[in-house]
Amino acid sequence: MTASGRHYHDVQLSSSPRGDNNANCAGNRSISFIAFTTAVAALHQLNQDRPYHDHLTFAGITVVVTLGFCIGQDLDGIILKVLPWTVLVQDALQNLLTFALST
Repeated sequence: MTASGRHYHDVQLSSSPRGDNNANCAGNRSISFIAFTTAVAALHQLNQDRPYHDHLTFAGITVVVTLGFCIGQDLDGIILKVLPWTVLVQDALQNLLTFALST
């Protein structure tokens, strides 16, 4: 409650003067999807000489998307929050596996 006696939840906050936050969110999501896809493509190009890199990347993405849907996560949450970490962890594990098998 504020000093004037109004509750905070009585005030509607908006980051846009017109109140249309959906257009801004869609633009941010599009930029995030493009950035993620570009990063995965660059990582793929850097590691294309490794055996099974394509298979492991595809398997990791497929498993995470499937598990995300099974636990009720939406596609935006999966792509923006979980998949980047999945690709990084998969790449780190493949580096360790490649190093371990080469020694």
